[in-house]
Amino acid sequence: MQLAGRYPNGHGWGGKAQAEKGLERGLRGARCGHGGAAGRFGGEAVKIYIAGKITGDPEYRRKFACAARQVEALGHIALNPAELPEGMAAADYMRICFAMIDTADELWYLADAAKSAGARVEMQYCRYVKKRTRKLNDAVEEDHG
Repeated sequence: MQLAGRYPNGHGWGGKAQAEKGLERGLRGARCGHGGAAGRFGGEAVKIYIAGKITGDPEYRRKFACAARQVEALGHIALNPAELPEGMAAADYMRICFAMIDTADELWYLADAAKSAGARVEMQYCRYVKKRTRKLNDAVEEDHG
């Protein structure tokens, strides 16, 4: 079973206007690409998995790229599922994403995550294994301060 619409072709990263549009749609007011505090726990960069809606969202690449830039601006490592190759089955994507989640220290989710069956499964898995989850905007605000 293919994941319809997961990796639409022809969508580049876009410029500042496109990043801001992605913010309005998926990040609700967080600022993209603006640096902040070093954001390190115990001297090591924290690995952050980004969860959100991909399937059916033609702007997902920009939205996830913007989120990854915010995570990296805080000194963290972004684990971005929107960078996976296209053409695999839905179950293959979930297996890879669970490996990324297992590697991550935390999961930060986008505002639209509740609209995604896959992101809901990822967040439920984190609750089950007691991995910290936070809304991306809240995490960015907390880590900036």
